[in-house]
Amino acid sequence: MAKKKNAPAARTSISKDIHDLKTLNSDLVNEVAELRKQIEHLRSRLDSLTADCDILQIMEATYEAESATAELNAMEMPLLALRREQDAVERDLELVIEGSDITQYSEKAKHEKIRNKNWIFHPIAITAIFFVSTAVVSFYKSSKLGVSNSGHGSGSS
Repeated sequence: MAKKKNAPAARTSISKDIHDLKTLNSDLVNEVAELRKQIEHLRSRLDSLTADCDILQIMEATYEAESATAELNAMEMPLLALRREQDAVERDLELVIEGSDITQYSEKAKHEKIRNKNWIFHPIAITAIFFVSTAVVSFYKSSKLGVSNSGHGSGSS
């Protein structure tokens, strides 16, 4: 008979355990559902932040490109003015060289060679004049290029 008395108590205990498990399961299901909602919200927020970051990077790159373009355009005007000035000076220099006394010196040297019969020194003088004039032209061109380059370097700082 003791078995019969213990049977209802065991059923009640099992029934209570089943009820507790169902309650626990229901609580866990609710908690999982809540956590899934939080995960979905966090994913949505992450996607939004990623899109915002991409937009910001595009805007920064666009701004940098536009700034560089504006700076180049601003530097182009003085550079063009310097280039026009350089061309004018080079034309003037060419006219000076063409109309200079180099040809007169060579003619004079020929006449003096005949008169003095020191024929070895006159070709040397003519060659020296040629080299000096070439050096002057080269120096002028390199100094003008140096001015252009140094002006360009200071404008970009």
